[in-house]
Amino acid sequence: MTVFRQMLLALMCLILAPWAQAQQVSFRDALDLALRHSAGMAIAQADQVHARQSYLETRNAFVPEVILGSGLANVWGYPMSIEGSAPSVFNITARSVVLNFGQRDYLRAARTDIDAATTLFDNQRQATLLETALTYIQLDQATAKLTALQQESTESSRLEAISRQRLEAGVDSKVDVTKASLSAARVHMRLAQTQGDVDLLRQRLAQLTGLPARELVTNAASIPPRPEINQQDDLAARALANSPEVKAAEQQAKSAALRADGEHKQLYPAIDLVGNYGLFTKYDGLDLLFPQGRFSRNNATFGVAIHVPFLNMAQRSHAEAADADAVKAHQQAAVVKEQVSNETLRLQRTVEQLAAARDVAQLELELAQSEIDAVKARIQDGKATIKDEENAHLDADDKQSALLDAQFELDRVQLQLLRKVGGLEGWAMP
Repeated sequence: MTVFRQMLLALMCLILAPWAQAQQVSFRDALDLALRHSAGMAIAQADQVHARQSYLETRNAFVPEVILGSGLANVWGYPMSIEGSAPSVFNITARSVVLNFGQRDYLRAARTDIDAATTLFDNQRQATLLETALTYIQLDQATAKLTALQQESTESSRLEAISRQRLEAGVDSKVDVTKASLSAARVHMRLAQTQGDVDLLRQRLAQLTGLPARELVTNAASIPPRPEINQQDDLAARALANSPEVKAAEQQAKSAALRADGEHKQLYPAIDLVGNYGLFTKYDGLDLLFPQGRFSRNNATFGVAIHVPFLNMAQRSHAEAADADAVKAHQQAAVVKEQVSNETLRLQRTVEQLAAARDVAQLELELAQSEIDAVKARIQDGKATIKDEENAHLDADDKQSALLDAQFELDRVQLQLLRKVGGLEGWAMP
């Protein structure tokens, strides 16, 4: 009985193994996993943290900086300073900015950098959604194409066998057999190419989602209907209004202008709040430098440090260089606007062309399927052979593969255009 149970368990494991290794991943789940696992998203988030901490670093210039330390030393002759302070057992140094016109512009620039980093994070989110959606759709269509090609390969092999039989019967010539073999070889070549595409797409989707590649099986029913974009709208204007790339470029230009203003204002007067405390000792002879009874172990200084730049040519040159950086950033933002506008128009026109190409492929497939029915009717009338029917099936399979390719190219450009006008996430993750 034990042996029977073991055999039954082993048989069940063999039957269920493929189901345990492969599981369907829905379109939405793939997108959610990609957003959590994507390296690009992690990099963009790190940039956000960096921008935030840079802002805090700039802002904290107005918060007193307090340093605790010690300057123990033995003195020979007149006491020299240690890092700007007299030798002391214990000392405290404090400093903060009270008035600095340039620092305030730096603070506004750093705050703008946070906004730019957030915008770039959103841009990376859109890029991750687009890549994952396209990879998922292409994998689903490539899998369907692979199935069609496998069927076509079977049919072409059977047609080749029929042609060889007809050659032996003296009906077909060697040229006919060669043509049948060539057709089968072409189908086999396309089958190998499609299998390679499926493997690469599954591997890329695995990298995006963090799932093992062998467990990735797409679910065509989970893919949302293709988005409808009104071609009569001013899509270029929508793209400029919604593009994270344009918004980030404008924010970066604003930040550069604020930093340039800050560099110029470094030539303005500035006021710092300063304070020092030192605990002195008599062992190093400091008490001998003071009249009898005037030595104090506790010493402190508190006040303001006023800086009035009078001649600082290096800072002036630095400010002029910052002006040039601001002009460059402004022009780069203008270039980004032009690129987004041109790319949107190109995608809009490409969608129209690919939609027409898809319609042509659809009609060619319908015509090929009609030809199959026509050949079957001619076979019944004795005017065609099984070989003619097989050729018709092969032609229909070719047209089916061509339709899948045309549909994906249309989907790809439509989603790229949808991202440009700001509707990708609403379609992919409603």
